[in-house]
Amino acid sequence: MSVFWDVLVMAALTIVFMLVLSGFANRILEVRIGVVRLVLAGLLGLGARVGFESQFVWGEQAYTPALLPVQIGIVFLVAIAFLVLAELLVPVGSIPRPDRWLPAPTLFQIFGYLLAVRSGLLTLRVLFDVFRIRRRDEHG
Repeated sequence: MSVFWDVLVMAALTIVFMLVLSGFANRILEVRIGVVRLVLAGLLGLGARVGFESQFVWGEQAYTPALLPVQIGIVFLVAIAFLVLAELLVPVGSIPRPDRWLPAPTLFQIFGYLLAVRSGLLTLRVLFDVFRIRRRDEHG
């Protein structure tokens, strides 16, 4: 039962860490950080902490809390470094949202297609094939 509580406490601390990291990164970088970047930065930071612990803390017989500030510093350093590199390589807003990847048909096109289906000039199957071919031609 104690393993369950350990996992629950670590999950809660991870969420608190993500919120603190978000506020810290927004303050330092002066850029709004997205959820995906924030989660990736947090995971990289926590991974660096586990790597540090595996080399220096787990091998010790007596655990000392003196390394706790170093661990927290490593987490923040790795996370902020990732956020800075991510902002340099792919700035916020340079990639459109997934719902904006395909251009939306105009109202004129929609009514034209509906009129063609209503009058019997097109079947719905042909209409869906036209949209599929049109998307393939526009995007590769």
